[in-house]
Amino acid sequence: MAWLVFFPVRSFAGLVEVARLGLVSQTSDWNGGQYPADLAIDGDGMTFCHTDASSRDNGWEVVLDREYEVAKIEVQMRGACCGGRMTGAMGRGGEAEGESVYEAELADPGVGGTAIFE
Repeated sequence: MAWLVFFPVRSFAGLVEVARLGLVSQTSDWNGGQYPADLAIDGDGMTFCHTDASSRDNGWEVVLDREYEVAKIEVQMRGACCGGRMTGAMGRGGEAEGESVYEAELADPGVGGTAIFE
């Protein structure tokens, strides 16, 4: 099972995307770092990040510089292939102390789809 950690919010109804204000990381890198964590928030819908498929409990995380009120989290699956890979993944939001304040299982959105947490 993969674990994904998300703290961002994308723009909607006048809100501001804050993911790009944070520091991103992932637990492992696929193919020598070919798809690093920062590609997930570069604003280009054709790029994506990718962890090493052979590692257990992979995750991606963005840590923000300060506290934000998060209204919406969107997770977009890459558009070229690999539907189903996010099945069972978890989205979490937390405090600086590491305590989760939000947690939900991701319903895999399929190729090119978007999972939304509000």
